Amino acid sequence: MAETKIGKEAGSPGGFEPTKQGSTTVYLTTPVECNAELAFPNNIPVFDKMRADSQVESVLNAIQLPIMSAQWDLHTDGVDDNVVQLVRTELGLPEPGTEMAGRQRRQGISWKQHLREVLTMLWAGFMPFEQVYEIAPARPDQEGLGLSKIIHLRKLAPRMPRLVSITS
Repeated sequence: MAETKIGKEAGSPGGFEPTKQGSTTVYLTTPVECNAELAFPNNIPVFDKMRADSQVESVLNAIQLPIMSAQWDLHTDGVDDNVVQLVRTELGLPEPGTEMAGRQRRQGISWKQHLREVLTMLWAGFMPFEQVYEIAPARPDQEGLGLSKIIHLRKLAPRMPRLVSITS
């Protein structure tokens, strides 16, 4: 196979504008929304009001309900059983064939609650989360892993779209 020489990048990511900051090039988003009321951050209250409309709420439910009622599982072909168990317990996913429960411990992720929060992105356009970790002993459902301490994904803390601000 012949070697290919890679030259300087010719393009830029779509919707972004290259801007020089010192000696580096950064990409700033260029607004593509021509209606100022629907450009962030003005769009959040507008979309919030739209959710009160029964037709909009019906469409959101038609999209969300199948996602919420789906049987969620991991693709585990070729993955060590201990890794599967660790990921399953950290994300709050149930064993295959069992019902999805709510939060089972004071700290930790409930997959059902996380999905509900993720689906906020349908009306808001985005839904950020902060990953919060802690180093602690294995939980009772992780004791068979043979690990004395684990870096636990303690929570995926939602950062609600209406509270996100732009700083420059």
